[in-house]
Amino acid sequence: MRTSLLAACLLLLAGCNNTPKYQGDVVMGGFDFHATLERDTCADAGGFFDFTGVLSYDTNTQKLFLDTDGVTDDDHVGTLSGTHFVLLGEADRGFECGPVHVKETIEGDLYTVVSDDGGCGAVPDAGTADDGGSEPSVDVHNFQPLLACGQILDGAEPLDAGAPAGSDGGCFSCEIVYQLAGTRQ
Repeated sequence: MRTSLLAACLLLLAGCNNTPKYQGDVVMGGFDFHATLERDTCADAGGFFDFTGVLSYDTNTQKLFLDTDGVTDDDHVGTLSGTHFVLLGEADRGFECGPVHVKETIEGDLYTVVSDDGGCGAVPDAGTADDGGSEPSVDVHNFQPLLACGQILDGAEPLDAGAPAGSDGGCFSCEIVYQLAGTRQ
């Protein structure tokens, strides 16, 4: 009895799939991103930060997704036009001045070549879709981007509308801009 119970447990564990599930039907790849501060009117950002993420695409809805934590209900969602992408996300965050609601736009281009410096310094213009629309002019099933270059724009709005703004301790509307470089894992 004990042996059959152990065998049943092992079969259950063997059947478990720990592979992450990403939105869409095409996984475009995992990227290591580095964001460098360009402008900060919030006085709350650091000089840089790093993160990893997976880009995936849904050919039926023509939506692009960026998953940074393996949980799909908080993915950045957007469009891919040619090799140009725009991803949107939003969340409540705690800034030093208090709680804020951040709307984030990640925008840039995907490249299949790497510049001489290995980053986004001297890559060619990526272009847009042939018809100017949102349908990719690249075959997303065979597209293997090596670089993602662009920027992150965070717009922050105070959550507590009744709190005093600015110098006397409350939050005020502000924005943070980072230059973004991502290399394929």
